[in-house]
Amino acid sequence: MNFKIAKRELSRLAKGKYYSLRYGMSVYNKSCGGFVEPKVECSVYIDGVTHLSAPTWREALALMRKKIDIRVVEVDLNEAPCEEKPIRQKSKRKRALQRPTTTLSHA
Repeated sequence: MNFKIAKRELSRLAKGKYYSLRYGMSVYNKSCGGFVEPKVECSVYIDGVTHLSAPTWREALALMRKKIDIRVVEVDLNEAPCEEKPIRQKSKRKRALQRPTTTLSHA
């Protein structure tokens, strides 16, 4: 996944909120003078959600999706219970159609 696709996906996840993408690479020297594998960091941020980093854009966006899903569940659990709606009375015809029928058998 490239930067342009990651930006489009994060924009979709942000739903109009401020968002940010950052790409970084750190290269460390070994004590013997050689270099180790560069450390790549793809960071994503959505205002009001969090800042997350991973080695690839795909992983960083997957973490963000998971975080957003967890926040949705937390919000749903904390909402006040809804008021119950009154039950509508069924018409006499519908009630008659729903009554169980019995059959008698003669032995």
